[in-house]
Amino acid sequence: PDAPPPRPARRQRRAPPVDPAPHRFPELTPPQPVKSGEVSSGSYSHSCQEFHRETQLPRDVDPQSVSCCLTEDGKLKFKAQRRALPAAAERVVVIEHVSPSSSTL
Repeated sequence: PDAPPPRPARRQRRAPPVDPAPHRFPELTPPQPVKSGEVSSGSYSHSCQEFHRETQLPRDVDPQSVSCCLTEDGKLKFKAQRRALPAAAERVVVIEHVSPSSSTL
């Protein structure tokens, strides 16, 4: 008997690209020095710099929940909660009852 023809290979669907850092805040401006100062007294000195940077929050972030802290390595870390998802639209599912006597085998 002849074998059926081979089936064509199924094309793999590619997943959409994933943002490698979806929870990071995008930078809009480079850090801008606001003021700087240095104090010396004898063999000790102290310097201080302040920077200003603007960034845009992702759309799904609640601006009232944003907080920040300095990590042990001196980086500024932001935390924020996402807004609640909108309520899903109601979906009606029709269930049809089939009696055993009307079913066919």
